[in-house]
Amino acid sequence: MKRARGPARGCMSRGPCKNRFSQGAGGYLALCVGLCLVAPVALGAQETPEPGADNESVRLPALRVDVRRSLFDPGLARSVERLEPARTLFPFRDLGDWLASRTGVGVRGPGAGGRQLLSVRGGRPEGVLVLLDGLPLNDPLTGEADLSSVPLSSLESATLVRGAGAARYGSGALGGALLLESSPAVASEPAARFGLGSYGAYEASGSAGWSGQGAGLRVAAGIGGADNDFPYEDRLAGESPTEYRENADSETRWLNVAGEAGDVRGTLRFDGLERGVPGRMGTNAFAGDRWRERRWALSGQAAGERTAARLGIRGLSMRYAPGDGEATDQRALDARAGAEVALPGSPGAVVAGRMSYERLEGDGIAGVPDRLSAGATLRTVVSDADATFGIEPLVGFDMSGDETALSPELGAWLRPGESVRLYGRLGRAYRVPTFADLHFEAAPGLRANPDLESERVVLDAELGVEASTASTSEPSVSVRLSAWTRDTRRPIVWLASSGAVWSPRNLDRLAARGLEIEARLAGARSASTGWAVDAGLTLQRSRLGFGSNRNPLPYEPDVTARVAAELRRGATAGRLEATYVGSRTTSVAATRRLASFVTLDAVLRHRFTPGPLTLDAAAGIDNLLDRQYELVELFPEPGRSFRLTVDIR
Repeated sequence: MKRARGPARGCMSRGPCKNRFSQGAGGYLALCVGLCLVAPVALGAQETPEPGADNESVRLPALRVDVRRSLFDPGLARSVERLEPARTLFPFRDLGDWLASRTGVGVRGPGAGGRQLLSVRGGRPEGVLVLLDGLPLNDPLTGEADLSSVPLSSLESATLVRGAGAARYGSGALGGALLLESSPAVASEPAARFGLGSYGAYEASGSAGWSGQGAGLRVAAGIGGADNDFPYEDRLAGESPTEYRENADSETRWLNVAGEAGDVRGTLRFDGLERGVPGRMGTNAFAGDRWRERRWALSGQAAGERTAARLGIRGLSMRYAPGDGEATDQRALDARAGAEVALPGSPGAVVAGRMSYERLEGDGIAGVPDRLSAGATLRTVVSDADATFGIEPLVGFDMSGDETALSPELGAWLRPGESVRLYGRLGRAYRVPTFADLHFEAAPGLRANPDLESERVVLDAELGVEASTASTSEPSVSVRLSAWTRDTRRPIVWLASSGAVWSPRNLDRLAARGLEIEARLAGARSASTGWAVDAGLTLQRSRLGFGSNRNPLPYEPDVTARVAAELRRGATAGRLEATYVGSRTTSVAATRRLASFVTLDAVLRHRFTPGPLTLDAAAGIDNLLDRQYELVELFPEPGRSFRLTVDIR
């Protein structure tokens, strides 16, 4: 196997650099290993007193160990949110629409129809690991995951995991992880969705299957797209004339085949995406450029009494066709396998192993680089008999080429009451350079850097509290408050040299910290009526650079906020939501800023039951105030737009 040049020549193969990474890790490793192996036995020994012991002595509560066999379980010592599209009261437009409404999260892209990139807690899109059925969705060239390539109607669930997660998932989970699962084989009944919207938007999907005696087979497929030819004001031209966005159309096609038998489950997916690349306002240089992506993935998983395993393989084909030049093609292959075993004789201790292989070839890539990575995690969960508190230590160890990475993590939670949870966590993470960082030679003025070192999160810490009151006869309140900090060393950033040659390099530091506040007030539960008000606020600070010379991280606002009101009466429900996004810089140099903006969205939903069918119809208005704003500089977002969706079951 040909090793990728970057990791083989990177930090861990050099003595001085290795010492910098390992400094302080030995004590942390010893702490985590000791807790993993000793804590369950030591604490469990307190359950039964020695014969003749003083009955008046203080005794610890009886302890139990919670062994989780899910390979992607994020644990209880962090902030996690889960979406099940089939169970939502108000349908979201797409995956990015849901994520943009979460605190501590940002979604941006070059206008409607373009890529949707996710950032978590003041980090960059390449610092979020996105797994679809256990396989990475992140682009092997850029390290970024395009959320627009995964239709929301093809998913059973989406789980947002905030905070570093390299100990569980390996390279890439610096700021968080997004875990996507395709719809399963065994489902309730056939279903279909149809949708129409402004600027030529359309959507159609359906699913049907068979199940019985613990086995099932289900087939689902869908199409979608939009013209995205909306008007905008060209602020680069004199007097800001109104122009129409062109070459911004997008089309998606997908097919999902799922099978299940007993404890074994498998999924075969095909996804296709094609879009125009309009370029920035004020230029016609990209007027005819097109982007096409084709992806197939085969994955399977199985679970036993004390074991679990998951494996999969993904093929990716990418094509960029400029309007006045020759098209370039790249092909990628990813394979990943993981397994875990609950250790006998050591209650609660679980060993998990993972292995991944990735390869890239095509135009603009030097050679056919590939990379084999392997890792292991030792973890346990110790809690008392009533699960009022728990400790979860983990140690992750990974190898990629000649490079090694240690990712320890220690989490804990406390439940002083049925409706309160206190949690805290600290850990480390890493991300290896992408193939573009190491091997990209597509055009003059661009130069890869095979001597890059991996990014390292030397500390990712979080402290939070969740509290709620539950009542069927009185209003209920739920609150989440979370404070976090993250220190990333040697972040990889593409910068221009004095000779105008762009290449990636390791900067000194990316320091981020923030505060997340969420609250929801809901009226007394009733079968016919209900109301709720929820709000969220994110305060964060991300600074990137060398030493004391650090600028704000581009496109990361210091303040975002939202507030929404819901009302339900009988089969009808409505929601009104306002979102505020603060000003953002647009480059590492921080010489320009985008203005802050406020948007207002509304949606009305009604359920019909004609005969044996159930129809949920939802009509929405996005950007009700028709505001002009940009998520990425010089790429306008659409003004007021309308959408209608109908779900049939």
